Amino acid sequence: MKNKEAIVELFEANAKEIYEGKGICKNISSKITRMEREICKHLTEEQQLDYEEIKELESQKNSEINKNMFVYAYSLATRLIIEGLTGSKVEGE
Repeated sequence: MKNKEAIVELFEANAKEIYEGKGICKNISSKITRMEREICKHLTEEQQLDYEEIKELESQKNSEINKNMFVYAYSLATRLIIEGLTGSKVEGE
């Protein structure tokens, strides 16, 4: 995909605004945090470390998925705008 790095930079510059302050997401995040605290009370120290590592890996995976979706959606939207303005099909990558 052309200019993927530039699009990823655009995503990263706006990620905070994209994800913060969204009511339902904030409520879900709060509920997840409460449940995680409760679960961790019953885990050994080793299990808690494993759980934290799992959460970190899941976060990394989700971050990559979100970047890829943003890049794809941005590129698709750009292509559709160009097609709409020019009236001719633009080849995707």
